[in-house]
Formats: sequence, structure tokens, C-alpha cells
Amino acid sequence: MYIKLLILGVFFPVAIFSQIGGKAPFQFLNVSDNAHVMGLGGHNVSTADDDHNMSVENPATLDTLHGGNLSINYLPYFTTINKTSLLYSFNREKTGAWLVGSTYNSYGRFDETDPTGQVTGDFKASDYRFFVTKSHQVNNFKIGATLNLAGSQIAGYSSNAFTFDLGGVFKHPVHDLQIGLVFKNIGFVFNKFIKGTEQTLPADLRLGVSYKLEHVPLRVSLTGVNLLANDVYYFDSSRNSEFDADGNVVESKKKFSEQIFRRLIWGFELIFSKQFQVRAGYNHQRRKELKIDEKGGLSGFSLGANMKLKGYNIAFTRAWYSLAGGTSVLTLNTNLNRYFYKQVNKLK
Repeated sequence: MYIKLLILGVFFPVAIFSQIGGKAPFQFLNVSDNAHVMGLGGHNVSTADDDHNMSVENPATLDTLHGGNLSINYLPYFTTINKTSLLYSFNREKTGAWLVGSTYNSYGRFDETDPTGQVTGDFKASDYRFFVTKSHQVNNFKIGATLNLAGSQIAGYSSNAFTFDLGGVFKHPVHDLQIGLVFKNIGFVFNKFIKGTEQTLPADLRLGVSYKLEHVPLRVSLTGVNLLANDVYYFDSSRNSEFDADGNVVESKKKFSEQIFRRLIWGFELIFSKQFQVRAGYNHQRRKELKIDEKGGLSGFSLGANMKLKGYNIAFTRAWYSLAGGTSVLTLNTNLNRYFYKQVNKLK
């Protein structure tokens, strides 16, 4: 069954992957909301460790060692936008590892006006997602799938979709090397904002590799995103145009090197111990699109840390988007099985 799902994903028509950011609804599905992924640059499909939050990026990274883990993520994005997610992992004897979760985005309240600009009231906007993830291991390979029910609401309008994430991970039997591949947001919209209009999903293909140096406590990751998109190079003609002697606009050519590097995200983890790690990332696309003139500041960079204290994992990341600043995300993780075993031991 799992092999058939993976083969279906590999040979699914590539036309579905033609959309990039800003050209399709449900873009919130591509916004990371946990400190681990944000600390590695915003996307990572190859890191498989004791954090089940990585399964949101690639369902194949879900493992039975995650059983009993409960995570709460809080991302105060920008202005009045807040994103919260809840994840829980569990194991079943016959079916292995499972993950269930939900995310909720609140965009705050907005003024509602008539055609003359007079305020007549207000309205809210929000997004949500419910998902279930299953993984399966075959020797050094793991495959996984996530089913998402996604929805968006704004004023009196709403839209819903079913999406699938299909992923695989290869773990080297000797070296600490992992390669991940995932197809994101494959599916269909079954309730549109306006009937009769076309709505596509922000589907994507991502490929990544993570490698921990043999004698250095450093793991390096490289993730490729938007791999089947024809163009990921946004060009603002109002800011970047050049003029000839007659005052006519000279169209600037997009650099081929930028088409490559804007698809790549770097991640670094200093693993001092099982109790403490420091993370850093660089997202070239984010830096290039959000810089002001030639000044980028720290835009595109992220920095975070994870610490284990008395049965709790506390992770924090700061990600910089532009000269105007950035955003932070907090993740709290614990294992509920630990509390269960304590209660059982007390009864003995």
C-alpha cells in the first residue's frame, strides 16, 4: 500500500507543481510554525531525529520513538497575525507510528466599508488545518503520507481543500547521512470562495540532504524548494528598471544563478549534547525578495536553540525577514507516556 502511494506521487503529473508563492490560495500551508524548522531556514525535509515537528515538513521523518510526544507551537507572525499548532504522536502495535495535529491562523479584525469608504462594521479572517500522518519503514528507507483538511475564512466567504503530502527518507546504514524527498500539497479544492472561479493549490516538490560531520558536533542541511517551478525570480520593474538615452525602459535579464540559489535553503545545527542544540539557517529567496534597495540587514537568516529541562523540550527561534524586523516562534514539547508510567508506578 505504501509503495503504491509513493509511486503514485512520483509519477503524478508535474503540471500541479507550477505554482509558487503568491499565485495560489492556501499559502499558509507553506509557512513553518515550529522552532526547529524555522531555525533551519524555514524548510527542511531530510532531518529525522527525536523531534516529531519535522514530520510536518516530511511525513517520512515520523518515527516510533516519537510515541507519546505532545508539542505546542506559537508563532506571533506580524502585526495581528498569530499562528498556533498542536501535535501528538502515538504508536500502534500493528500499524506503527502515527501523528495527528491541527494549526490555526488568526489574522485579526478588519474594518468593513461601503463603496464610499464609510465603515459599516468589521470582519475576521482565519485559516485552519487538521492533519493525520502515517509512516512506514522498509530497511534503510522510510515513506510517509499526510492527509490535510485545510480551510480559509474571510468575512462571509470560505474555501476548503483536501491535500496530501507524500515523502520518503533514506538513512545511510553507516554514516549520519539522510536524504529526503517530498511532494507537498497535492490535492483538490472542494469549496471555493466564489463558485465558478479557478483555485489551485500551492503544490511543491522538495529535496534535501542532511549530514552530521564525523568528528565535529555539526549537522549541515541543504534543502531545495520549488524544484519544478519554471520561475521563482520576482522582478519589481518599478525599482529595478534601467533606462536608455531616450528614456525607454530597458528590461533587465534575470540571472540564471539566482534561479538556482533562490531555491536553496541552508541549515546548521551545533549538537552540543542531547540536552542542548543551537540552530542557524539561511533562506536566499527570503533575503532577495524582502531587502530594501541593496540593504538586507539580517533578512533571510534565522537563529535558534533547543534545551531539555526536566522532561520538557523548549525551543526558540528568531527569523529575520527584512530591515523592518522579523518574528519569533516558541515550541514546547513533552512526552505524555512519561507521566503515564509515573502514575502506574505510584499504584504499584
